[in-house]
Amino acid sequence: MKRIRRQDRMLLESLEDKYGTDAIATAIMAIANKQNDVEEEVVTPQEAVLDFIKYIEGVRIRLRELHWVAERNSKHMLTDDIISSLEEFEDNIAEDLMGVCGFRIQVGAVVPTMTNQVELDPLLCELHEAVIQLCACLENDKLYSGIVNELEDMTHNIGKWKYLATFK
Repeated sequence: MKRIRRQDRMLLESLEDKYGTDAIATAIMAIANKQNDVEEEVVTPQEAVLDFIKYIEGVRIRLRELHWVAERNSKHMLTDDIISSLEEFEDNIAEDLMGVCGFRIQVGAVVPTMTNQVELDPLLCELHEAVIQLCACLENDKLYSGIVNELEDMTHNIGKWKYLATFK
């Protein structure tokens, strides 16, 4: 067992006197759990791209729903265009990932991660943020430069879609 320094022991004793042993133990457990959670959150670039592909699948499903309920033809057509573009981006990213990493995405590996957004504008903002986060994850690894290029093109298109979505 590791020895505790005298001043740390005195601090711990004063905290125990003030808050009780159970409260101190609970706080220590919470800190330990947060440290474990941080360690578990480390995701490889490959996993991050695969998670993004799952997210894009969920976005495409939600966009299809928004397409069906669109009250205006302009929104109906815009969601159609976005779905088609996302499908192409997703395919390019998946094929690039498999090419640079030397594996194939297996049947059943892409289970859509559904977004909670049910309106086009917030959905596009969320998508934009997801693209930015993935770019940040990949930007220092030249292996994924093709995917980063696709993501940059996607960012451009999202800006255009946000603009077009204002014409309701």
